[in-house]
Amino acid sequence: MRRRSVVSRTLLALGTLIVVSTFLPLPASASPDPGGNNGTIKVDGGDLQGNDNNPHVGCGFNIEWFGFDEGTQTSTVTFEGQAPTGGGTLLTDTFDFQGGGSGGQLDASKSYDLSAALQSITPQANQGWHVTLTVETTGSQGNDSKHKTFWVSGCAGPTVNAHACSGQGGTEGITLSITNNDVDQTFTVDQDGTVSSEQIASGGTATVELPQPATDSTIHVTSGANPNLTVTTVVPALACQEVLSPVVGSITLDKVLAGDGAPQDDPTFTFAVACDDASATVTSPVSIKASDAAQTVASDVGAGTSCTVTETDNGGADGTSFTVDGGAPTSGDHVTVTPVDSSAVAVVALNTFDGDLVVEEPVVGSITLDKVLAGDGAPQDDPTFTFAVACDDASATVTSPVSIKASDAAQTVASDVAVGTSCTVTETNAHGASGTSFAVNGGAPTMGDHIVVTPEDGSTAAVVATNTFEPSVLDTVITRDHPSDPASPQTVVTDPQMVVGDQTVDGTALARTGFDARLFLVVGTSLILAGLVLLRTGSLSKTLND
Repeated sequence: MRRRSVVSRTLLALGTLIVVSTFLPLPASASPDPGGNNGTIKVDGGDLQGNDNNPHVGCGFNIEWFGFDEGTQTSTVTFEGQAPTGGGTLLTDTFDFQGGGSGGQLDASKSYDLSAALQSITPQANQGWHVTLTVETTGSQGNDSKHKTFWVSGCAGPTVNAHACSGQGGTEGITLSITNNDVDQTFTVDQDGTVSSEQIASGGTATVELPQPATDSTIHVTSGANPNLTVTTVVPALACQEVLSPVVGSITLDKVLAGDGAPQDDPTFTFAVACDDASATVTSPVSIKASDAAQTVASDVGAGTSCTVTETDNGGADGTSFTVDGGAPTSGDHVTVTPVDSSAVAVVALNTFDGDLVVEEPVVGSITLDKVLAGDGAPQDDPTFTFAVACDDASATVTSPVSIKASDAAQTVASDVAVGTSCTVTETNAHGASGTSFAVNGGAPTMGDHIVVTPEDGSTAAVVATNTFEPSVLDTVITRDHPSDPASPQTVVTDPQMVVGDQTVDGTALARTGFDARLFLVVGTSLILAGLVLLRTGSLSKTLND
């Protein structure tokens, strides 16, 4: 009985120890699985031993796992394009590794290169491609996903093209073109050990002119964003063209006139000249006469390039044609000339004028002035009379004022008077003439102190100015009251005609019935004369009687 009790107590103590020990935690060093969201993921640009978290890496880089749970772990790696890159899933990878259980211990490292995945995606000019990395690893409690977002560059090498014999005219020289398919960067160009650099923007192309040696030339173009990206091209030795001077020609222009109507005053004709070769020396516009020697209108014209010569003023010619180097004429106002060598191309421009050239001169006439006096009272001392002359035609030759006597020959007072224009001749001093009239070319006289003359052709218009002078009898002015208007006196001259009553009569006519003071004057004068005659007769009789 006592023995059973000891055994029972022993078993009870052992069980208690096992149960209690179950709830006691083990030391950390003895735990193979510390639990929790364990492990760290780092992106290291190629340094397998480091633990740097680099946000900018090259296109080839390492992913590193630190401090994952002890034992075999499975990790899935996914790379996705992040804005602005886009492109979705770029690359996935699943593999197993052994976790060490220590937080600072490198558990695994794998290298990745996204070059192929990013070839069709355009990089951001300054940063490159934006990528999100997701790593899902087993053996973690809670969330077993790790995320990293970073930029990669140096994924795309440059596009390089080299062309030999690229000098002028196919002479020696290498033209190297470099297109940057990555971020903004500086490229190193190494030609046979001679190094230069070219800074090229993302997506841009630079052209580099390099010498061409007699042997093969090796050219290396290295990316500044990723020195591991180098493009090498070899330019083989080639026999290039010799350096030759460009072949240039020139063009001359001469002017010829033909036809019965060709102008005789040697007028100037004008031309315009234009050449396709921008390096040609061109004279335009060109002024030339038929009497001038041929002129050079274009020089340094590249062989095979063209120039056009156009006549802009042909002087009213009926036809224009051009000949080149004595060839067949071509009708038209222009010709196109193409030098084929260094010689001068001779262009002759021919203008044809049909018929006689009629130059119409303006039709002008002239005006003469003559002076005539009439009437018994005309002055006998041959006085001078004056006239003023004015013409509408400003180009007419006018004499004004004009002084003329009745004894003078007719004077030309206006010449070169255009047909259809008028001149006015005005007498300014008539010496008291009782009347003035003008007659033109023997026509009917026109009363007044002036006349307007309009030449109708190239002949002379003959103007005659006539002044009439009537004499006064006894210098007596006789007035009467008009029967119909007693308040209206009338002045008359009594000789050689008299106005008796209201009509003119000569000195022997009888006045018609009516009160007229002149009738009494005539009668009275007659009586006085009769009385004198009788008185004279009586005195004579008395003398005879004595």
